[in-house]
Amino acid sequence: MKKKMVIITDIPFWRHIAGHMARITTLITYLKTRVHLTVIYGGFTSKRERETNIYNLSGFKLVTFNKTESGPAEFASFIKNYLLKHSYVACIIEYIELSYLLDSIPAGTQIYLDTHDLKSTREAEFMRHGLSYKKFSWKEEISIMKQYDKVILIQKKEYEKVSGVLGKDKTLLISHAVNLPRQKLRKVVTNIGFIASSYPPNVEGLIWFLKNVWASFSDDYISLSVYGSICTYSHFFSKYRNVNVKGIFNDITSVYSEVDIVINPVRFGAGIKIKNLEALGSGIPLITLPHGATGLEELANKGFLVAVNKTDFLNNLTLLTTDYRMRKSLADHACKFISRYYSPDHCYSPLLSSIQ
Repeated sequence: MKKKMVIITDIPFWRHIAGHMARITTLITYLKTRVHLTVIYGGFTSKRERETNIYNLSGFKLVTFNKTESGPAEFASFIKNYLLKHSYVACIIEYIELSYLLDSIPAGTQIYLDTHDLKSTREAEFMRHGLSYKKFSWKEEISIMKQYDKVILIQKKEYEKVSGVLGKDKTLLISHAVNLPRQKLRKVVTNIGFIASSYPPNVEGLIWFLKNVWASFSDDYISLSVYGSICTYSHFFSKYRNVNVKGIFNDITSVYSEVDIVINPVRFGAGIKIKNLEALGSGIPLITLPHGATGLEELANKGFLVAVNKTDFLNNLTLLTTDYRMRKSLADHACKFISRYYSPDHCYSPLLSSIQ
């Protein structure tokens, strides 16, 4: 008999314009055929989304509440009343920022925290790079995590850090699953791709790449296409030669069908880079920096290239644009690795087993 469970989030996961949205979508897609799933969304929806019912996805029950209008206290009250009327075996709270809802979850419901990344690590990185974020300490983060029955980590190093304090019986390593079709490699490279949200490390990374790598790249027949909500910052990068501002997309598969190589020059942050996993699973050669390789170290320089500095990045880009066999070798290795270790069953079945 299928269990009843609920996911609570304020992330508009159906928009598919950022990695954290893809994470929630793939999790819902896996669980909805294996449990009786309800998703409670507590964020804002646009008039267009309400009119077209674009967020009314099939296979699970979606409940909406606009906490941006009513406030967190009203949202907590709504959650408490709703969950008292509907009995769930397990509840997944998406991200530690919603932990104020813990007191609203009825006794007897197993409560999971899906972290995506470590907030204390992320904010320390932001402060180190001069971004104005309030410091959130590791001690504060652990004290909140201790209130959950299970804590889900997306990346091995972060899992080891948290499980070392909370214990392995209270932690789960549930990485992000990729289930995208493999793209056919073209022998001639014409289009480099960067796919990203407007998340500050993405903006900083792209600007770094344009100044330090792209400005020195000499092939005028190859363009750089930028996809995603990062394009709202196009005034920073549209002035560079051969840069195409593509904007927000509806289908990630169509994006990967257009690009020959993917770059990810992000230099700081936390968690695992979902855009890297998607590129690798699609069979698109990838060049990233050491930070972008975090969590995928065993695949580094086998399934994708890691550049240690701007000169190395430029050399790797030149190599891949001219060497089809190298691109093919990287793609073959990456696809085998991703299909084995990042399939939905491999990633999410431990979570399902824990719930059941």
